[in-house]
Amino acid sequence: MTALKAELQDDPAATSRRIAAARERAATKRLERVRRALTHRPELEAAKRRAGKPLTDARASTTDPEARVMKMADGGYRPAYNVQLASDTGTQLIVGLEVATSGNDQGQLAPMIGQLRTRYGRAPGAWLTADRRSARAAPPATSRSARPPGARTTPPRSPSGSP
Repeated sequence: MTALKAELQDDPAATSRRIAAARERAATKRLERVRRALTHRPELEAAKRRAGKPLTDARASTTDPEARVMKMADGGYRPAYNVQLASDTGTQLIVGLEVATSGNDQGQLAPMIGQLRTRYGRAPGAWLTADRRSARAAPPATSRSARPPGARTTPPRSPSGSP
């Protein structure tokens, strides 16, 4: 506190310069985030074209341009990633992990099996998925899909109503 008082007496404009410099840094960082987001726009527009949606909806997050807007369990939409994992049922260890930018799990099973085949030299003999449709993408001779008894289709909500 004493140092600030002394600074104010020695140079009354120092505080204003410090505030202006902080605003300039914030504006520069924001501009860089917007530029990074804009580099992802062509990819987003191509995805919108393939889906037959208006290009005006092609927006990238300025906080994380690689994330994609996804529907959440609470019904809202936010930038997010879709994390896929595979675990060994005997040891309950995670043996495969993939972070995707697709908003659903369609088409995610085959790449995971490929990852396991590459990593361990063989594909799993059987697997269990939470979504029967995802299992159809896998080789039918060895696939097994079932929803565990009592499994929820959406994550439970906390008492406050947020996920």
